[in-house]
Amino acid sequence: MSDRIEERIQLSPLQIESIQLLADGNSAKQIAYRMGLTEFTVQWNIRMAKERLGVKKETALVARAFREQWIA
Repeated sequence: MSDRIEERIQLSPLQIESIQLLADGNSAKQIAYRMGLTEFTVQWNIRMAKERLGVKKETALVARAFREQWIA
């Protein structure tokens, strides 16, 4: 029997929205424009989401978000 307790990873609403727009095929620049943010802020949020989920590529980030049903 495993004593491992699965920790639920939390992403901010801003990170989730950025990932959704990324999944829709938008670049960081396009996401920034649509969300009224700087491109740096979008890139930072995506980088932090990848780090939190332990993935290295944006495709893996989007795939995980779909699996977890954070995005549709």
